[in-house]
Amino acid sequence: MSNGEKGVQILRKFVQFINLKTNKMRTGRPRERAITLMDGFYIEISNAGDTKGVKIRSESKAAMENAAKQYSRYKEVTILGEYKNGVRLTKETA
Repeated sequence: MSNGEKGVQILRKFVQFINLKTNKMRTGRPRERAITLMDGFYIEISNAGDTKGVKIRSESKAAMENAAKQYSRYKEVTILGEYKNGVRLTKETA
């Protein structure tokens, strides 16, 4: 075996080890019930290209719009709208 082939084998073993370790971290007990959102106005912020982000709740529409304006400088912001009793009252806008 040449040094190049040995390097490739070592790299493959390392990648397999990392994948094994990260998969173990994700295992756990599943939820027993669905997550319900509290009453309020929500935005979702995420990094560019990410599919999921973090939901942030505000008490008023003005506070939600202010937070969306602040986060839009650095992140992608999706305005989710108003939620009441876990149900969306307003439609999703970008």
